Amino acid sequence: MQALCFHGGLLTPTQNDARWKRRQQEMDRSIVAESARWGDARQAAPYTREGTWLPEMAWQETYWPQNHVNALARFQSVNLFPTIEAPSFNQHGGDISSGFLLTISAPTGSIYYTINGADPFTLDGNLAPTALAYTAAVPLTVDSRVKARVQIGAGGLSALTEAFFVIAVPASATNLVVSEIHYHPASGGVEFLELMNVSGQTIDLGGVRLTTAVDFTFALGTKLGAGQRVLITEDAGLFNTVYGPGLPVAGAYTGKLSNGGERLLVLAADGTQISRIDFSDALPWPKGADGFGPSLTLLQPQALPPANLASSWRLSASVGGTPGTGDATVFAGNPLADADHDGLNAFLEYALGTSDLRGDSGPHAVSLSNNGGYLEITCPRNLRADDVLLSPEFSADLQHWDTTSQPFQISAETFNPDGTSTVTWRSLNAVESARACVRIRAASR
Repeated sequence: MQALCFHGGLLTPTQNDARWKRRQQEMDRSIVAESARWGDARQAAPYTREGTWLPEMAWQETYWPQNHVNALARFQSVNLFPTIEAPSFNQHGGDISSGFLLTISAPTGSIYYTINGADPFTLDGNLAPTALAYTAAVPLTVDSRVKARVQIGAGGLSALTEAFFVIAVPASATNLVVSEIHYHPASGGVEFLELMNVSGQTIDLGGVRLTTAVDFTFALGTKLGAGQRVLITEDAGLFNTVYGPGLPVAGAYTGKLSNGGERLLVLAADGTQISRIDFSDALPWPKGADGFGPSLTLLQPQALPPANLASSWRLSASVGGTPGTGDATVFAGNPLADADHDGLNAFLEYALGTSDLRGDSGPHAVSLSNNGGYLEITCPRNLRADDVLLSPEFSADLQHWDTTSQPFQISAETFNPDGTSTVTWRSLNAVESARACVRIRAASR
């Protein structure tokens, strides 16, 4: 009863009213047809949406607070809920900073509590061994499940008040990354930056500042849960128009991201550097992010890749990026399978973005050319396959493959609307041997 009927529980008046209104909205327009067909069937003054339904819905808003009081009284009248008021916390659980002072209050009686998740009283009404008498604010320095009751007299106990508190550690280079940069959106788009908590704990973003390229400081008390993402944008209103409401937008930054690339700094609340990214619209940075629709997306953000290297970034798999979420996939199945019998295994087809169920999709996906004595190899790349590293290898005899003697670099990349890009690697040096061969290797990251 205490958990459900107080402190935002599922049976509080606010929650009941919200559920009722969701059902009301589902039925609202159909009531017009209902009243037109049946509203005057058995009475002179017809039932109508405006005259009957809407006044009833307005009355319903007053019902839930009254019913809350009545329901508690009914349970108390048959001794199923105590009349002694349960204690209250100055914050009912959630994210806190280390050292947060928890205060517990009650209008009368003595307060007993625990911070280890145990009930301060045993089933037979005796004080539990780990229970503490509340006399002053309690500092919380670790994640804590606090439980408290009020005692009056020898056996009079209140219901149990319970809340879970999570310590938010300061944001740092070990737990916070810039996971997406949409610096040059296509026509009608909007800039945004996405930051991600890559740790297993809630982190405190209060005072974290983005500067140089744009300027934004997170408000004190801003928390980011484990694995969660937060967004800042050039225009919050336009962002909601483009992507829809409900995404975790913390606010709008001042300034504007340069379409030609620039330096972005993320500083912790104490001024130490969390991240520095000198992104660019020129190769080897993915050029498709420069006004062609996709965003720059960090590869495997949980692995904390060096964010200042172009090789740590790829194009998003869709136009407009994926603000508030990720689009990476993980290969599943037998990597050596070849269901379509085209000679390319399932893992390689996954890496290329081709299908292992269609024999005509893979074998012709890779092409090789000689451009003025320089070898060029072109193939599609599955943009969502963060778990794969595609790279060219050189051989002069088809027996000894080398990645160092004939190095390659990306010379072109084109975004495709099917979630792939077409990549061309070009040898840095002209090929001198009479016979030169190149192949594409797909390796797990």
